[in-house]
Amino acid sequence: MLVYFLIFLQFILLLVAIGIVMYIGLIMISFKNPVPYVPTTSKVIRKMVEVAHIHKEDKVIDLGSGTGRIIFAVAKEYPVEVIGVEHSRLLYSVSKIKSVIKIKRGRIKIVRGDFYDYPLSGINVVFCFLTPEGLTGIQSKLERELYSGARIISYLFPLEKKEEFKEEKVSIKDGKKLSYIFVYNKI
Repeated sequence: MLVYFLIFLQFILLLVAIGIVMYIGLIMISFKNPVPYVPTTSKVIRKMVEVAHIHKEDKVIDLGSGTGRIIFAVAKEYPVEVIGVEHSRLLYSVSKIKSVIKIKRGRIKIVRGDFYDYPLSGINVVFCFLTPEGLTGIQSKLERELYSGARIISYLFPLEKKEEFKEEKVSIKDGKKLSYIFVYNKI
């Protein structure tokens, strides 16, 4: 009996090891993209959602939504429409599977595509964790398509030029690391 248990335990450990290797590989492969997949901690996600000051009439989008952690956190806390836009087929698939499992799935829309092409009219809150290059590429779209009063929540990196936005810099200590969330209100 003990032999079967040890064989079963080895099988489980092998599956866990394969999962870890695949997860690390996914992260490493994504760095070839100007908008790589970098998972955000739960603490940072909670703070980003908090500083967004979401209201029941808001329409929320996450540009480069990855596995959907931000959109699911928003949908859990607020009765709003939430959209995640993700280019990676694998990350999009993970989000879609999670959306079937989650209770709030009726208000969650997950789109596979390039967020540079996704229309932002009617969006009130934009979440993004993009590289400086990714932010520079999307900034003119944000300026052009978002209405006055819309909020942009950017983790780690600020917008390049801020004439169209009022900026608030919020610090967050995640473990030993101090980082920033940039909150912008469109003027």
